[in-house]
Amino acid sequence: MKENGIEPDQRYPVTLAFLTKALKLAKADKDYAQLKDIYTEFKDVYSEQKDFTKAIFYANQYKQASDSLVKAERKKTAENLQIVYEAEKNEQKISQLNEALNAKASPRRRATEPREWLYFGMFAFLILGVGIYFFFSQPKWQFARDGLNNPSDEAEKSAESTAPPVTTTDLSRLFDKFQDKQSNHKKLPVSTSEGVLLLPIADIIRLEASGSYCTIHLTPHKKILASKPLAEFEPLLDKIDFFRIHKSHIVNIHCVERYIRGEGGMVVMNDGAEVSVSRTVKAELLEKLNIS
Repeated sequence: MKENGIEPDQRYPVTLAFLTKALKLAKADKDYAQLKDIYTEFKDVYSEQKDFTKAIFYANQYKQASDSLVKAERKKTAENLQIVYEAEKNEQKISQLNEALNAKASPRRRATEPREWLYFGMFAFLILGVGIYFFFSQPKWQFARDGLNNPSDEAEKSAESTAPPVTTTDLSRLFDKFQDKQSNHKKLPVSTSEGVLLLPIADIIRLEASGSYCTIHLTPHKKILASKPLAEFEPLLDKIDFFRIHKSHIVNIHCVERYIRGEGGMVVMNDGAEVSVSRTVKAELLEKLNIS
């Protein structure tokens, strides 16, 4: 019986041919993360065929690819640290140069200090005179000195008494707006095979578990494969904006366009993806989406 249009005896050759092409592309790109997955597939295929010699060979290749991936990440980290060190070194040089210039200019400043104190005294005396003039000439002060109520003060108090009170709902909305503005400037550090990317959190639609990796879906229709599992990103995300609706998915609440009812239900994201909701978190999700 055919499986996916392929005869049973042709399934392994077709799979091996596909994996061989994928292996060439991954080697050309030096994509060690992809190489690990391909070597794992080779090992599984040869294990099913009882060809344990080749299965062991590809298991060793998997280990070498893992080591190469670790070395590449360490090298990238070392290069980033070197860049940071050089930048700090240049800042120290600039700071030392500024201090030297200030030291040269300090004798001239000491020579002009008496004149500066004279100007400061004259300015302070002028401010004091203006303050005394306004204290005795303004009607408001005149009313206060005579123990009377100023009509303008009465008008201000009347306006304050007729103003609507500020409710907790108003404060909550104001706080949410402040949180939205703050979150637009936050960034999430993401480790990849090429280095560490700083992704704007506002651009993240959802995070999807991919074994020991995590696929991050961004706007507009972009995705990045991170070299860390989904669980390591959950503490870094704001629980007001992001929610784990399934063991394999964390979604941005602001990117949910529709909820489909069901046993657990399903959400439709603004990139068109449909994501299942776990029954255990359904009630909490509906509360966050203000769905009764």
